[in-house]
This record gives sequence, structure tokens and C-alpha cells, in this order.
Amino acid sequence: MEAHWSSHFMAVTGNYAGATLLFVCIYAPHRRAQRENFYRHLSKLELPRVDKIVAGGDYNCTMDSRLDRSWYRKVSDHESPALAHLLAQWGLVDAQAPPDDIDHVDMHDYYETTHTYEYSFGGGVEATARLDRWYVSAPLVEWVASVEVWRTGTQADHEAVRLHLRSPTDPIRVRKPARVYPPPPIAQDAVSAAITQRLQAFLDTLPDTGANMDAGEWATAWDQLKVETRKETLLIIKQRRKMARATYKQRLRRLRRQESRIQEDMKGCPPSVEMITDALDALNLQDGFGGTPLKWVRHAIDTCTRQHAATHRQRLFREGGYHSGKTTKAFFNRISNKYADNEVHRLDAAAGHTARGVHEKADTLADAWTPIFQQRGSTPEARAEVLEWLGPRSAYTAVLEGLTEPVTEAEVAEAFGALKRGKACGPDRLSNDWYRDHADLLVPIMTRLYNCWIAAGVFPATFLEADIFCLKKGGGIPRPFELQAARLTQL
Repeated sequence: MEAHWSSHFMAVTGNYAGATLLFVCIYAPHRRAQRENFYRHLSKLELPRVDKIVAGGDYNCTMDSRLDRSWYRKVSDHESPALAHLLAQWGLVDAQAPPDDIDHVDMHDYYETTHTYEYSFGGGVEATARLDRWYVSAPLVEWVASVEVWRTGTQADHEAVRLHLRSPTDPIRVRKPARVYPPPPIAQDAVSAAITQRLQAFLDTLPDTGANMDAGEWATAWDQLKVETRKETLLIIKQRRKMARATYKQRLRRLRRQESRIQEDMKGCPPSVEMITDALDALNLQDGFGGTPLKWVRHAIDTCTRQHAATHRQRLFREGGYHSGKTTKAFFNRISNKYADNEVHRLDAAAGHTARGVHEKADTLADAWTPIFQQRGSTPEARAEVLEWLGPRSAYTAVLEGLTEPVTEAEVAEAFGALKRGKACGPDRLSNDWYRDHADLLVPIMTRLYNCWIAAGVFPATFLEADIFCLKKGGGIPRPFELQAARLTQL
């Protein structure tokens, strides 16, 4: 379709949930004659063979004079017969479902939540229209989760419209929980102080030698320490974020709450304490941007959004700047798609196994990989034969002598130093940064615990836990062996 690309039309194909979609972007001319010719030209295009079509953009016309325009007129030249013919030819329907009973719908509220363009005419009369819309193939209607107008804060005369698609036959994803450490900068000092205090208290309770230590008891205590550390870290982060009042996200949240309160007041809802408080806050905004509290709030939302975007852009430039000794991680982090999509949308049954349900993808993977991960155990005779290849038993006595020696703090410190920062975390949600940042306390703790556990042959239950996720070897081939299992463990 690239041969037909222009300033008014673009189209690309993509795959989602096992279906091939054609995404069309349209910016129609605003003059009626040019607009009709444009739509007639599109109806003559030969579209690629795809499963479904999604078309969005600025159509510069309306199809329903009552729902798509607040200035209602029965006779108008704003309809487009050519667009209606194009939609019928492509088999498209409006993604925004019309209200069931238009006679009992608050039209002002409907216009407020669906219209994207505001204009004035005839002596200062203000009106709105739904010029920006999404159309989808009829079978794709059940995929539409929501359609919402989104105010981006950019210098544009149209609002954005976001279309949320979700396959009804695809299961809900269970994502790996985000790591708890390192914390955001706003809570970094408080979290570090709390963790240091907790680790110091744990170290003070540890005996100096492992002779009188119960391995099972201290294995449970270590697991409990990490659980309590994780809970306390999350609590501190939550409290610090609540205490912060000047962040852009919080300011936007307050402004949008003020906007919703004003809209409730315009609908005639009974006033509440929250509504009165937010209305008074809106009156403190700068005047001169429309003359009404609602427009004051929306101007403040746009201003805050632009400032947030500018600050984010400056941070990206600052992080992306190169200096001697810096890696290219920050640069490639935003453009690399190596780990962007590890979701498994479709998975065929392994050879020799019956097909499972769409929600049983883990079992489908296990059917294929179990013979590899869990092969038949070797016999004592076979193991004895292999050990003879190594030579006499006494040949490795000097090499293996160090394995019976106690673990030293130097060895634990060296192991901690080999941990790479920024790597993914295991089920405990504490990354390598946690071990390296608190190595001065964790090194003596882990040294005593390792010596205790190794001597008794008892280890924490969490040592056997791991997060398993899939890395795609190739393209979208729905075969289990095209997905390589990766494991994230914990200390």
C-alpha cells in the first residue's frame, strides 16, 4: 500500500492475536467536493488480503446529524455519501456504539465525551462535532474494549481518540511482577535507611559460628526477612508518593478531578463536599482562557501536560547524552524491540498430544518440553562407566579439597561483585542492585548462613522457586519449540 501513501492516506498491515489487520489512517480534505472525490478514489483501491480492517482519522464530515454534531440541523452539506459507500464497500462500522435510547440520553454529556472538534459561528455560537472517528470491520466489533476522547495537551484544534482492542478469545495475560528494588528517587533514601536497619538487626541475631545454628530455622528466617523487606519497601514507596504534592502526575490527577466535578455540577448533580472543594480550587486558576471554570481547568490540564512532556524530553536527552566510559544502553533501550513482546498469542499442540484450551498455554508448552527437561534417569552402571572416564578417584583430591572448606566472606563478596546491576529479578522481586547496595551487611550474613546450610544440607524453600517466561526464537510461529524457556531464580 506504500504506493498510495500521501498526506491524506496511509495504510500498514500488522498481526495481533493470530489475525492479520490492515490499519488505515485518513485525513480527508475539508472542502466537500475534494472530500467526496477523495473517498471515491479510496473505494477504487485494491486492498491486501487481510482478516480485518481498522480505519481511523479525521474524516472532516459527520454521518449522524444528531449524534455527531451539537448544532443540530436536518438539512446540511456535512454528510458524505461517498464515505457511506466506502464504508459499505470495505465492510466497516463505527467503533463508537450509539446510545440505545437517544431520547433519554443527556446529549450534552454525550457530546462532551465523544466530540473532538470545537468551533464557533454566527455571532459567537459555539458548537462541537465528532470529526475524528474509528471504523472497524464488523467481525472486529467484539474486539472493541472502549473508545475514548483523550486530551493530549498538544497545540492542536482536535482532540485525540483512542481505540482499545482486546481479542475476546485470547486469555488475560499474567505478567511477571515488577521488581521492588531499586526504589524511585523520591523514596531512595528512606528505603535505604529502613533496609540497613532491618539487615543490621538480623545480623545482630545471627550467631558468630554455625555450630549452634538450626539450619531449617534460619532458612525460614531468611525467607521471612526478604518478605518483610519487600513489604516495607513497597509501603515506604507508597507513602512517599502520597506525600509528594508537586509531581506532574498528581497535578494532572487533581486537575482532571476538578474537571469531572465541574461536569457533574453542569449536569445538575447534588453538590457534595468534594465537588465544592474542587470547584473552589478551579476558581484559583488563571482567568482569561475561555471565561468559564471548565475551560480554565482544561487549559491548565493542557499546560501541565505540555510541561510534563517537555520535562520528559529533557530527561531523555540528558540520559541519552554520551560521555567517556558510558555504555549505549540508554540509547538502545528506547528503540530495541528484542524483549518488547514476549506474549504468546497462539500455541499449537505438540506432536502426539491433544490440543488444549486457549487458557492452557503453560500445559501446552509443558507437553513439548517435558521429555527434554525430565528425561529418564540414568542407571548406576551407566554412571559408574562415565566416572571411569575421569581416571582414578584420587586424581582430583587436590582440586576438590577446597569444597570442604568453609565459605569465606571474600568469596561471598567476590560473588556479589560479579552480579550485574539492572538485571531482571526473581520471585523475591529484589534485583542484583539490592545485594550490591547492601553488600557490607549481606556479605557477613550470607557467609554465616551458607556455612550453616551447606553443613546441614538444608536450604531455604525459595531457592527452588523461579519465574519461567518464554523468549521467542523466531517470528510468530505458533510451535512450542519456537519458544525458549528462561528461568529467573533468587538467592
